[in-house]
Amino acid sequence: MPRMLPSRPDPDSPDSEKRVFKALQQGLPDDWICIHSRRFVLPATTNRSVKEGEIDFIVLHPSRGYICLEVKGGRVERDENDAWYSTDRHGERHAIKDPGRQAQNACRSISNYLRGRIQGPPLHYSWGVIFSDITVEGNLGPALPREIIADRNDLGDPARQLETLLDSYDAPLEEIPGNVKDAFVSALAPTFSLVPLLRDRIDEEAAEIVRLTKEQKHALDYCQENLRVGVEGGAGTGKTILAMEKARRLVADGKSVRFLCFNKPLADSLNEEAEGFISTNFHELCREMALETELGFNVPGEQEEVQQFWSDEAPELLMKALELAPKKRYDAVIIDEGQDFKEHWWAAILGLLADRDSSHLYVFHDPNQDIYNGEFSSDLELTPVKLSYNCRNTVRIAEYCSGLLEQNAVTREDAPEGVPVKEEKVADGKLMAEAVRKLLHRYVNEEGISPERIVILTGMSLKRSPVYQAGKLGNHELVRLGSKKKPNSVLIETLHRFKGLESDIAIVCDIDRSSERFNPKKLYVAASRAKLVLAVIEYELAEDAGAPSQDETAVA
Repeated sequence: MPRMLPSRPDPDSPDSEKRVFKALQQGLPDDWICIHSRRFVLPATTNRSVKEGEIDFIVLHPSRGYICLEVKGGRVERDENDAWYSTDRHGERHAIKDPGRQAQNACRSISNYLRGRIQGPPLHYSWGVIFSDITVEGNLGPALPREIIADRNDLGDPARQLETLLDSYDAPLEEIPGNVKDAFVSALAPTFSLVPLLRDRIDEEAAEIVRLTKEQKHALDYCQENLRVGVEGGAGTGKTILAMEKARRLVADGKSVRFLCFNKPLADSLNEEAEGFISTNFHELCREMALETELGFNVPGEQEEVQQFWSDEAPELLMKALELAPKKRYDAVIIDEGQDFKEHWWAAILGLLADRDSSHLYVFHDPNQDIYNGEFSSDLELTPVKLSYNCRNTVRIAEYCSGLLEQNAVTREDAPEGVPVKEEKVADGKLMAEAVRKLLHRYVNEEGISPERIVILTGMSLKRSPVYQAGKLGNHELVRLGSKKKPNSVLIETLHRFKGLESDIAIVCDIDRSSERFNPKKLYVAASRAKLVLAVIEYELAEDAGAPSQDETAVA
């Protein structure tokens, strides 16, 4: 990645500049230098007064000089009077300066500023404009040919477009000496103490997932000497990522590790990333141990007996199996979704430890996601650690989720604002399915989003969900977790089964707040699965317009 000055954008920078900053950081070669947000003041001379200005980005190519770039976000237009306007995400129209003239004037001023500050011949300079949110098909008049413009599509490969810009200016090709580069940086960014990022360049989606705060990173370091730790954090605070990281660290230290959670799809997903340890849900461990010790594991056929079996009989089989297999122990047990574990399960968890005095037990949990009435045991004796910052969701989604529980969202200053949460109400099941279909059409056909980045989460059992029962919404066949995906198919699941997992976009549907079975925590669980875009479709309340009966729409 290039040398970025500063290493991170100012939190108060416009979202458009933050997006461009990230694109340049990820898309430019290592030997480029990129300076963000420079104000400059040229002293008065006998021929002119003091001259002030600013430029959004100054990019130094290793052999072709530097480029001054002005960034404009939102919708941009120019009228017949050569007046420029920008429309923001709230629909408000603002008069702006001609971005090309801004970049051109800034380039000339910086060239004047650098004279006498850099030895040797003056560096070649070029200028251009970046429209971060729109697509530009061709020239924007004689003063803005397409070659010196970068649009939202060009941000996927900014180096290629900047090389095109340099070609249009016939920029020379001669290696810039190291001392000249140093002088360039010293002249334009003299006050920054630079801390270069050490991470390798990673793709955008992975980067968003692993955006851990200093507090979260320090949490594991702070408690690494503690053998028993309870890590509490709300949805999106990175509990699962930290749980997996703790397991990896312990494996690297030569420890035997067992990773457990409540939800089987989450366990299966994490097991694909596990190296040197196994991830299963608690009940799979019960089955595994019972079969290994030949105790048998017979799940009842009668529905009314199934819940009692999983709650009581399976853990009892695990306890008996541990007595029969005294060597089946671990140096460390890591628990995710700890809030869902029943109080009487913890005795079996403690029984998995090779040594109760020296083995590790880490439990990651979120009381706000306790939808199965779990409870801790006083025998655990966990040292509490609290995670505060939401690092997975946009600010808009984090605020929506926290508001469901009448809490305040805690997000990073540099967290993306995100688009507003879409909230919609419908009168019946048929309109519910139609509302979801329209959203899918918009996201995929109009916004160009891949269907695999979308999940539909229903608040009902699938057999009672009008959305799932539709089978197909437009051109999109609905498939479940574990099913073979087909072209253009979209994942649909109950909020319970998807708990602990995440998706770029989540459409939460079949929600009825008037139902006796409605629980804000369940909606919190579902909504917080969305990282970037969230839509919530509810049934109208009775006072709104004849909502369906509770029997038809209860949140299961």
